[in-house]
Amino acid sequence: IADFGFAVKSSKPFKDIKNLQQSKPSLARNASNSKHIVPMLTEPTKHNPESADRRLPSKKQITDEMRKVVVEWMLEVSHRSTMKRETVFMAVRLFDCGLAGMKEVGITNVQLLATTAMFMSAKYEEIYPESLNKFLDYTLNSYMKHEILVMEEKILTLMGFRLTFETRFIHAGMIMEKELSYGPNAKKLKSMVVFLLELSLLAQWEDYSENELGEAGVFLASKVLKYPPPAVSDRVMEIAFQLMGVWRENEGGV
Repeated sequence: IADFGFAVKSSKPFKDIKNLQQSKPSLARNASNSKHIVPMLTEPTKHNPESADRRLPSKKQITDEMRKVVVEWMLEVSHRSTMKRETVFMAVRLFDCGLAGMKEVGITNVQLLATTAMFMSAKYEEIYPESLNKFLDYTLNSYMKHEILVMEEKILTLMGFRLTFETRFIHAGMIMEKELSYGPNAKKLKSMVVFLLELSLLAQWEDYSENELGEAGVFLASKVLKYPPPAVSDRVMEIAFQLMGVWRENEGGV
């Protein structure tokens, strides 16, 4: 599936997000210069990436609001680089699997997990992935190379070395290729789908599959732009309605 997003470059420095205890929804309003602490992780257990379970542990150290700040940072990294849009969707799935499967991921090492997920996804998806040093730059050099490599090994073990799985972005592209005819508004529709699906990454969708989320993104984008929508189930319409709520909550924040 061809990448239909647009990379945005910027010369502005990245924010430090390690202090998340008093974080707010918008990443741009929540810089911190807290000192990095070397992470301590327990050995992870194997996680099935195809399950719909993207929930955090019951006794979680990372709240939904903290997760949202980190995902906003991951989106910022992807927008300022030359990464394909698919890369960040894969990265967020790896990140959520890490949160669910590694019991001791907390405030001190959550950005390490996110950075490693981005690094792994770039190597998997990109023809010319950015170097490990570049990803360290994105964290304001808060980590060392060996820390990223150790975390990469833990994620691979957690995933059973299985990194091929469908994302909502891929499924949305398949729907648009198969069911929607391309007209003069095709480019606008694609951009709207990407925007909505990136917004969807900020929320937890515990009871829905990636396929359903992809369908909901295409359906809602079509409705917003008054483009003939694909036929979807009532369940997908429900997701689209919830996604509208996420849009309203984050208006002006992403």
